[in-house]
Parts: sequence; structure tokens; C-alpha cells
Amino acid sequence: TINVSANNGSIVFLPNARVYVAVAPGHLMNITLSAKTIDMSAGGYGLDGLGGTLALVTDRLLIDSPGNYIQSTNGYLSIAPLTPSTAICVNNATCANAGINLTQIGLNQVIKSGFYGVTFGSTAATGGILVNPTNSTTEILNLTNSLYLLQSTGVGLAKGGDISLYGDDVQALNI
Repeated sequence: TINVSANNGSIVFLPNARVYVAVAPGHLMNITLSAKTIDMSAGGYGLDGLGGTLALVTDRLLIDSPGNYIQSTNGYLSIAPLTPSTAICVNNATCANAGINLTQIGLNQVIKSGFYGVTFGSTAATGGILVNPTNSTTEILNLTNSLYLLQSTGVGLAKGGDISLYGDDVQALNI
């Protein structure tokens, strides 16, 4: 397991950098990056877990740049807030300047197919997840990876935020 933490700062990747996890056959390596900001905006960045779990724990995620990719064939990807109250927005400008903002580029070009599952949020998250703008007709969640949206099931201050899905043809399969 590789853990990289900068909980009061940022993890910033240089342009055209690649991270591969090389392990002995039959062994899986897991990578966790944890910081207030994870910044891959320089472009050309690749993160390949080679079948292990990739966890990005942050309050600000900048991945939408040319040449970026995140993959781990037959592995898992988790994108969760560092601060539980941080909101997650998928193709919604509400989080463009604060929160975890995942755009159509990030979903369709950066996060590659082949994961067993992709999770947004966590069981401790309370900030909510908003998919598409209100009254949207944009198709954004046409993914080849299984997708899981998580928020806390707690009560009081630990109560989870809302998970809001907007679009013409919203389908929930395998619930």
C-alpha cells in the first residue's frame, strides 16, 4: 500500500508524469492520495493501479487536462471528500470553485473503463452529491464502469447530504 498525504496542503503533479504500481504477480498494490487539493491540471498525467484500488481523498480535485488518465483494470476507484461536508458535483458548475467537481471530460476521458467499480463520496460524507444541472437534458453518466454514490446514513450533524440526479433518462440499475 502506498499512502501519500498532505492534509493541510496540496499534491501537485508535474506535466507528463506517470505513476505505475509494479508488484509481484498475484499481489495487488493500493494507492491512496490524501490532500486538501489534488492537482493534475498540468496535463499528461497518468495514474495506473494495475488492478489495485486507487483512492483520491480531497476537497478539490483538478483532473480535467489533456492526456490525463486514471485507470486500474479490474481494480476500484474511490473519490471521497477529505472534509465530510465537502460537496461533490458531477457535470454541475456548483462546485467549480469549491468542492469536488467532476466534469464530462473527467468522467469520459480521464477516468478510463475497466474498473470493477467507481465510488463518489463515502459513508462519512455529508456534503451531498449533485449530478447534472437542474432541468438538464445532458447525458453524462453513460459510463462503462459500475458507479456508486455514497453519503452518510448518520443522524443529526452526521446526517448525509442529498444525492440529486437530473436528466431526461435517469436509470438506477442493480440497486
